[in-house]
Amino acid sequence: MAIKLHKLPHVEYVWEITGATDLFIRAYFKDVDELNDFLHTLGNQYPEIETVITHVVLGSYRNPKAWF
Repeated sequence: MAIKLHKLPHVEYVWEITGATDLFIRAYFKDVDELNDFLHTLGNQYPEIETVITHVVLGSYRNPKAWF
């Protein structure tokens, strides 16, 4: 599924993760309508996707130091 989804327009990254959620997708949209269209595409073209949870970034802060 991750391989299919990473090829979609607007998608920058797809991570396969552990826990209650299987995938984490980072995607960019110019407005809410574009996001809504993307979500409808997921629902219509990928019936194996049971649940979608969205989060909108309101601010971003980055530590430029390396982790190690």
